[in-house]
Amino acid sequence: MITSGIQVIIGLIFIFSLLSILATQINTIIANVLQMRAGHLRLGLQALITDPTIRARFYAHPLIRILEPLNEQQQEIVVASAQAAAEMMASEPTNNVTWITPETFAEVLMDILAERAVDDLYGPFADKVEEVLTGAERARMRALVTQIKNSGIGLNDLEAAVAALADHEDQRILNEELAEVKALRRELLAEDNETTKLIPLLAGLAHVHDPYFRRVMNILLGAANTLQEAQTRLQNWFVAGMDQLTIVYRRYLNYVSLGVGLALAVLLNVDAVHMTRVLWSDPATRTDLINAIDLDALGTLMGEIDGVTTATPAPTVAPTADPLAPTVDPALDPSLDPSLDPALDPALDPSLDPALDPSLVPSPDLPPDSSFPTALPPLATIAPNEPLVPLPTVEPATGASANGSIARIAYQTAEDANDVEQALSDSVAAAVATLNELLNLDLPVGWHITPLENIDCFPDAEAEMPAACNDRRNLLLMIPGYSRDYIGFVLSKLLGWAITTIAIAQGAPFWFDLLNRLVRGRSQRSSG
Repeated sequence: MITSGIQVIIGLIFIFSLLSILATQINTIIANVLQMRAGHLRLGLQALITDPTIRARFYAHPLIRILEPLNEQQQEIVVASAQAAAEMMASEPTNNVTWITPETFAEVLMDILAERAVDDLYGPFADKVEEVLTGAERARMRALVTQIKNSGIGLNDLEAAVAALADHEDQRILNEELAEVKALRRELLAEDNETTKLIPLLAGLAHVHDPYFRRVMNILLGAANTLQEAQTRLQNWFVAGMDQLTIVYRRYLNYVSLGVGLALAVLLNVDAVHMTRVLWSDPATRTDLINAIDLDALGTLMGEIDGVTTATPAPTVAPTADPLAPTVDPALDPSLDPSLDPALDPALDPSLDPALDPSLVPSPDLPPDSSFPTALPPLATIAPNEPLVPLPTVEPATGASANGSIARIAYQTAEDANDVEQALSDSVAAAVATLNELLNLDLPVGWHITPLENIDCFPDAEAEMPAACNDRRNLLLMIPGYSRDYIGFVLSKLLGWAITTIAIAQGAPFWFDLLNRLVRGRSQRSSG
């Protein structure tokens, strides 16, 4: 009897393992179809970057591309009105970006803040161009000023264009303005004054309209002594925010996993109570199920679902060529010549300890204009130097593995559409294969409809009710009037489905580990 009981337990654990793997595969399909990871990443960024104008520029930055690049009209909207920028960003469709590294986040944010300092730096020169030049010369000079604002590259071309002007008076006026620009630029980029290099960032804060975001940036950047330290502090702030987002995403996935588990239990009629009775009373079914257990095959399946939620290394973003200029990847614009301006940022110093105030990390549950967040649940364990985001594993519920963090989700862009479609197709194929494996076990699961017209399911109290009137796989018996003990029948089914749902929610790693311990431990004791 003890052996039979152990076999029943092992059989049930094996079934729960397959169901949990199937649920994980279905969760992956749902997450990909609904772009849940990308949506929650955007939610997290909205909680961190509460200034709508800064957020709009962040979304459309070439290194981020959560949205398609802004056209000229959209750029004007962003500059003109923070409210209009927020509304536009909310209505724009997102790309499939689910992962942003802390390094990229910090560089892009610093780039956006410094961009206003660039406008202040070259603004007087641009105004003078509009005042003294006309026609083709004005158009040429506008293009060069725009290029240097956008990339920080092209100052030599600008000097050459001024020298080539036909009117010597225009040359003199613009050379005077250009000399002031170069002098201020040299002052800001003085190599012997690291603190001075922070001036563009701090000057950019004057253009931040949201008081909460401005206060956070002042605390983070105001305490930094070098660009390195400022970037490190922004990175750690982002990591802390993604930790909070992981908690929110996992909580959301718990509900999805419970829904998937309940759907599997009902649609496949996986009644844990009925399966236990059958395995206990039918030695042949029990033995066949035990013999069907293949730990190596299950391990392969576990590896496949782990592979779905494990990220590939994020691309390393090189330091910007000029801290006064926006960060632009030269690959995005072949006209840029990075040789004109050497990289100014050395590698980050991991020994720096920014000692960030945890209260600065807004909760993704709060609206962007909320005050500082209240207490949050314990943070997920993510190493500070681990490549982030965005999104967590799709492992169901509380049994989720350590992969369940935003830090481990693959980075996808619109250019990866074919890969995304292929991954979705592979996920569907894997789920179908797992379902077929479960059904091929010939277990007491599934539904059928068997008419009961010629069977008396309401015999006298002393008479035994026919077995067909208590067939837990007959869908007709779920309808009132087909069974003498209809209430007891339905309550028993509900209990069985509830147990199955809770079991699925524990996660495939939980059941696989338990099954592995029981089967291998039992084999070792038998051989010993």
